[in-house]
Amino acid sequence: AGETSLADAGIIARVPLPPSVVAPKIPEPLSDIILKLMAKTAEARYQSMRGLRADLDATVMALLRIKTTAEAGMSYDQMLDRNNAAGGALLMGAVDALVTQTKSIERAVSALELHTIQFEGSESLDNPDAVFQ
Repeated sequence: AGETSLADAGIIARVPLPPSVVAPKIPEPLSDIILKLMAKTAEARYQSMRGLRADLDATVMALLRIKTTAEAGMSYDQMLDRNNAAGGALLMGAVDALVTQTKSIERAVSALELHTIQFEGSESLDNPDAVFQ
């Protein structure tokens, strides 16, 4: 007991691949949060819930940017137009932030063993190509 095998040492020392590299459907913001949660040293991980909270607050900011843009005159339909790169980036930023936030909440629910809470999937996130069909 208390001994570290060579295999364990290798796992401990190895820096994991970013989740978005292993599974390309994982958005970059979520991948970054996961890597930070998995960091090998305590200094590289979130030092408090404030850090994690700041990343999750980015979700709110992304959604506020959509709201502000809509209030300035660009409708959601215009943002969704395939030829509107800026609108698409704005919406995808919000979607990525929401996915990141949802995954953080799912991890917290799992860590707290709140098994009575269940999460629903999203047809548009599970199959984004179906959105425009």
